[in-house]
Amino acid sequence: MDEVGRGTTPEDGIAVGYACLHHLYYTNRCRTLFATHFHALADMTRGFDKLACYCTDVAEGTDGSFSYVHRLSKGVNRKSHALKVARLAGSGLPEEAITVAAQVFEELTRNGSDPRGRGSTEESKAAAAGSG
Repeated sequence: MDEVGRGTTPEDGIAVGYACLHHLYYTNRCRTLFATHFHALADMTRGFDKLACYCTDVAEGTDGSFSYVHRLSKGVNRKSHALKVARLAGSGLPEEAITVAAQVFEELTRNGSDPRGRGSTEESKAAAAGSG
């Protein structure tokens, strides 16, 4: 399953993704490859003893270039490469806009802010863990 909950609000997407994983794990009891960008799902499913998280990564060059490593590794990759992709994908974003996005991302990361304006990311993680 790929991108379950995509095109929704983050809360809706996480809720739908969690419901799917919960059903697959407890009802279907089947092997499933489930791809998502909702990192909270990894935290919310920690108690699913037979569930394992795997991720891919990127190889970064000293010149700022990167390429995707098409190999699965155990764990969750929480690092976003959106700004790099925006530069390479011909997104039409001017470099000034990408610079502003990088500054905002850095500020959000430094302050532990939830980008949706709902307190700290630690509070968000605690709330997500409590709903599992």
